[in-house]
Amino acid sequence: MTAPFEFTRWMKPESAVLLLFVAILAWMPFPFGSNRPWAELVAALGLAGVLLGWAGLVMSGVSPQTPLIRQIRWPALLTTLALSWAAFQSLDLEALKSFTGLDIRFLAHPLWRDAGEALGMGTGSFISADPAATREALLAALLPVMAFLLAFNLGRDRDRAAVLLASVIFIAIACAFMASASLALSIDLQAILPPEARPVAGAFASPFVNPDHLGALLSLAAIAAFGASAERFRQAVPWDQDTHTVLSGVRRSLEGPDGAMLILGVLLLAALAATGSGVAVAGFLAGMLLLMIVLAHAPADEEGHAAGHRAVTALLFASVGCAVVLGGASLLDRFGPGTLDPSSRQMIAEASLQAIAAAPLSGQGFGAFESYHTLGTSLSAPGTVEEAGNDLLESLSDLGLPAGMAFLAAPLLLVLQCAAGAATRRRDRVFPAIAVAAAMCMGVQSVAGFSLQVPAISVAFAVLLGIGAVQSWRTNMDLVR
Repeated sequence: MTAPFEFTRWMKPESAVLLLFVAILAWMPFPFGSNRPWAELVAALGLAGVLLGWAGLVMSGVSPQTPLIRQIRWPALLTTLALSWAAFQSLDLEALKSFTGLDIRFLAHPLWRDAGEALGMGTGSFISADPAATREALLAALLPVMAFLLAFNLGRDRDRAAVLLASVIFIAIACAFMASASLALSIDLQAILPPEARPVAGAFASPFVNPDHLGALLSLAAIAAFGASAERFRQAVPWDQDTHTVLSGVRRSLEGPDGAMLILGVLLLAALAATGSGVAVAGFLAGMLLLMIVLAHAPADEEGHAAGHRAVTALLFASVGCAVVLGGASLLDRFGPGTLDPSSRQMIAEASLQAIAAAPLSGQGFGAFESYHTLGTSLSAPGTVEEAGNDLLESLSDLGLPAGMAFLAAPLLLVLQCAAGAATRRRDRVFPAIAVAAAMCMGVQSVAGFSLQVPAISVAFAVLLGIGAVQSWRTNMDLVR
């Protein structure tokens, strides 16, 4: 999957940018998945600083800018339009009228008119039901965008792409060990952080609060580990030789780094089973199934190559089976109702649909679901409901149908580009293949959860998508340092 190690290649300025980027990725899961305002701000400052550093290297001519940046112009445009609308939702339309004379207060959420009438004073006029929450959600949404741009630019070099892929895997391994230590030793490894609600006692969740969120990160990393090990295994074995030579190649491959990566995948899947997250398990199984299909049907001009693809599929099946045994129970037994009972989940989904119907064009406010989901509905779900438990519905109700569909279409276009790359490339096709499988994994989890709203998870997914997208085209080594 990678060329032989060359020390001089890692003395380039881009390598410093890469290491800083990896350091930020490693930090993000620790403060509860960076799912707190202060942690989001720290991550935003770090990613913005690294991105500006990369831009400085490009503008000074020290590092090349891949021309493939043009290939993502449509996803970039859609994302820009959607997030620009989210920013506009948080503007005070009263102030806008005062400065420009443009009166568009009819777009404001009815909540502000009712509040003004009840208080007998001006309260502002916003499209969002909670402009402060919208601004916070906008900051959180920019994190995976910056991570994607960094991964896209750095990942054009296959060695750097491999480093980013390995980083996601080892960060997830570290989180699994942290969860194991916290659970087994009953210690709080995050006591140095500001006072916070700690994970539920007995839950395999640290450094996250919700086991579903740890499960989401583990599922992404497990797919990456299995995909990387399988492709390296396929490339290391001379499948078109006689049986003895093939078996010798298999043995040598499994005794080296390829076998170690396979073991990491098994450990990650065992940890995923320990979280008890049914939605994460479902996402992993869907992603792995798609990964096996993609790798088994990659271009093959010779029968020897086709044999290698079939062997990779068999290896992945065997690895998942070993992880099931290591986990101590069938992964299917891990399916459960989740954090919400079915009746509450149904009520919240109905509230989301009613919110979409109430403001189909303007939306209710990006990230403001907690503030608007009970308005005009008979929802009576117990406890505090901060998310819809369905990222797709929540995006549409938050942003409105036009901006919401643009927001969802941007990653979909990137996934389609990755699918095309996985179907046509031979060398390094594992990167787009893993990206497609990761998208399937997170897509399943988005329908029944909100893991992508946790910055550490959305950024990890953005990294896999970024290196997958940029490796979907043949590498022009003249443009890669």
